[in-house]
Amino acid sequence: MRNIIEAYDDMIGIINDRLAEAVPLAEPSSLYKAVGHLLKAGGKKVRPLLTLVCCEAVGGNAIDSLDIAVAIELLHVASLIHDDILDGDTLRRGMRTVHSIWGTETAIVAGDLLIGKAIEIATHTEYPGVLNLMALATIEMCEGEILERELQKNIELISEEICLEIVKKKTASLIRVAAESGAIVGGGSEKMVESISRYGELVGMAFQVRDDVLNFISDESIIKKPSRTDLTAMRPNLVLLNHANSKLDCRIKDVQETAESFSDRAKLEIRELELQRKSKNALEELADFASKRLF
Repeated sequence: MRNIIEAYDDMIGIINDRLAEAVPLAEPSSLYKAVGHLLKAGGKKVRPLLTLVCCEAVGGNAIDSLDIAVAIELLHVASLIHDDILDGDTLRRGMRTVHSIWGTETAIVAGDLLIGKAIEIATHTEYPGVLNLMALATIEMCEGEILERELQKNIELISEEICLEIVKKKTASLIRVAAESGAIVGGGSEKMVESISRYGELVGMAFQVRDDVLNFISDESIIKKPSRTDLTAMRPNLVLLNHANSKLDCRIKDVQETAESFSDRAKLEIRELELQRKSKNALEELADFASKRLF
């Protein structure tokens, strides 16, 4: 990931500037301070960077996809604010969560406002089809969230298939759209768009499965959020499934291997595509980062 950050440092700077511009401080100040809190907390910016890199990869100008990239990141941050409320978490990206500072009511509205801003920005582009993709991904994220919570009350129903379905809906859906949108804006062929869409979904699967592993094995100071919360809350994922089968301590590596298999499949999706070399290298590195990251 360090190589990607260095290669696309200017793009990341532009993304951060545009995020700040998207939601300037206004009245009521408490609401806009809450909205800006998590935006200023950093984060990996995987989704917006993926949009820009995929746009460039198919021969487009990355800047042309900037509005879409920013809109997708705003949707993502909105989902994090709402997730933290639902999970009762008090730490995110090394900072206190929005609801733990401003209260649940303001945090809910802050997330809603970010969704509104995302729609506003996306509608200013010339790609209505992309807005539809974002809407469908948002629906999938909601479905995945409730599916996860229903299964927390019915642990006996957890299976590998259901765990991966939750991952696909909650996390991979928006990462898929981030990649696919970039390819669309960049003018990629139908084959390119389809392959990059599948690449994005597989990267999203790898990213979340690795996140589930990190939640168990990492220190809170490294991942910048509470650790082992999935086990405490009995959230349905592959790590919990292994735990239920009394295999957690000796076979956590099996879950990690699953994450890496998604990364490998993602790289296969773009291997035969004629993409810009710099961007293709970045996409391959992003795929590896998704399943091997330490934070």
